[in-house]
Amino acid sequence: MNALLHAHSGLRWVVLILLLASIILGFLKSSSGKPYSKGLYAATMGFLHIQVIIGLILYVQRVLPLARPMGEIMKDSEARFIVVEHPLMMILAAIIATVGFSLGKRAKTDALKHKRTAVMFTIALLMVLFAIPWDLNRLF
Repeated sequence: MNALLHAHSGLRWVVLILLLASIILGFLKSSSGKPYSKGLYAATMGFLHIQVIIGLILYVQRVLPLARPMGEIMKDSEARFIVVEHPLMMILAAIIATVGFSLGKRAKTDALKHKRTAVMFTIALLMVLFAIPWDLNRLF
């Protein structure tokens, strides 16, 4: 179980770097007219989805057993972050990135494919940055 927590904590850096690289590459390629290739975008999606799956496993194994009544959780900012805000924001970020990847693949021109993907990945990255528990002691 500790290995999952370390994997989840370490994998966030891979996801952040891939999201940032995908965004930069997407905007650069959309303005330069480069052909669309989904390699980096697909890798980003793969790591993002693995991160969400590990997070959900940790949530079920480590967070749910400690949960208190929802009224108490919502009054405690740390508990609310761990039980509600972090998981919800991360799942929404993954959904937005996935929709962006899908919309990008279906766009008519290569420039539009890159731009749509980059815009949606940017929104997802902002959500991830907002929802990361930067204080590692805060989670467990």
